[in-house]
Amino acid sequence: MRRGLTLLTLTAAMALGAALYHVSYATLALERELARLDRRLIETEEAHHLLRAEWSYLNAPARIEALARRHLGFQPLLGEQVVALDQLPLARPADAVAMVEAIRPKAKPALPAARAVPATTPQLAAASDGQATRPSVTAALAAVIDELTR
Repeated sequence: MRRGLTLLTLTAAMALGAALYHVSYATLALERELARLDRRLIETEEAHHLLRAEWSYLNAPARIEALARRHLGFQPLLGEQVVALDQLPLARPADAVAMVEAIRPKAKPALPAARAVPATTPQLAAASDGQATRPSVTAALAAVIDELTR
């Protein structure tokens, strides 16, 4: 009986030692993973701070104003352009159309001529029946472009 008890105690001690060995190496692996995630979190936070600083620079009112003046030709409002709401005339729908026509530019910019693109694959040729564009789609696009350029 004593020998069985000794053998059982020795087996239990070996099993506990193996379990302790396994748990200790699993803990080390988890600590390495935690350190890697901490480094990644710090890198992400630094990138976030950098992006916020860049966003602040790009959205600075002075910069946007300079870009609007340079690329869009915007100018500051003059004092006579600002009026009270009650000073604006009430327009009827017919008057509104006339007002829009009055302020619409007289000369339209020339649009580049649309050109047909040949179908390069059998699937494209079959899908478009040998034509590069459909007349109805082209007409609809031309109407939209014409409306936007008015």
